[in-house]
This record gives sequence, structure tokens and C-alpha cells, in this order.
Amino acid sequence: MLQSYRGTVDALRRKLETSSDLVEPWTCFHDELASSQEFLGLGTSKDHPKLWAIVAACCRIVVGRELPVTRRALCHVRELRLWHGVCLLGPHPVAVFYFDDLDQGLAALIQDPRGHRVELLRFSCVELPPGTAPILAPRSNQHLS
Repeated sequence: MLQSYRGTVDALRRKLETSSDLVEPWTCFHDELASSQEFLGLGTSKDHPKLWAIVAACCRIVVGRELPVTRRALCHVRELRLWHGVCLLGPHPVAVFYFDDLDQGLAALIQDPRGHRVELLRFSCVELPPGTAPILAPRSNQHLS
């Protein structure tokens, strides 16, 4: 069963790395993987504190203030080096996927559920020496409406 998703996951990895349009990797993940109950059943439920901290920091940029991360659910498909999950950032639902071999992922933050506005945030996980401030790239203002 896992092998049937390898091609899609490899395509997702390439899109995440190279696409200048974040809608491409998001649509690939959402439509081809997250919509499949079979795929969602793969892997194991795990926590990843570093990933949640990065998701919270990225989303804080969008909403303009610190909000608690609650109702976290995260799955790790070890053979595909893929993490995926959901959480609430304050009142905002967030979906995320992350490749641990790339140290790169994408978060989708629902800004306004009534207007279906979704902010897409690509991020990289890099360990910084203590006391070093993170460097944030300018927002691309890419969103789905």
C-alpha cells in the first residue's frame, strides 16, 4: 500500500522544493494525499515539538500576534520521510506537511473560514546558535480564496 503513494510523495517533494507557486504543492498534498483515507491511515501518531514551534512562529507572522497551538495531531510516515497533521492556532485551523530529509514543509492557515481564505507558508527548519535571531523571508502574499 505504501508503494502506491511513493510517486505522488516524490512529486510533492519536488514541488515543495522548486515551485514558486505554493498552490502547486498544497493542491498536490490536499487533493492527492490528504483526501485519501487510506493514505491518512499510514504512519504512526507522533509529536514533533520543533515542527509545532516553527508552525506557530510562521503563523504568528500572518496573524500578527502569538496564539496558542492546541488540538495538535501529527502523523509520521517514516518510510516516506513525511510528517503531516493539523492543529488550531488560536481560532485558526492549520494543516501542515513536512519532509524531515529536506527540513522543509508547508503550512496552510485558514485566516477566515467564512471567506475560505487560506494563507500558504513554506518553511525550512534550521538549527540556529543560541542568541541568533531567525531570518524571515518576505511574505509572498500567496493565498487561496
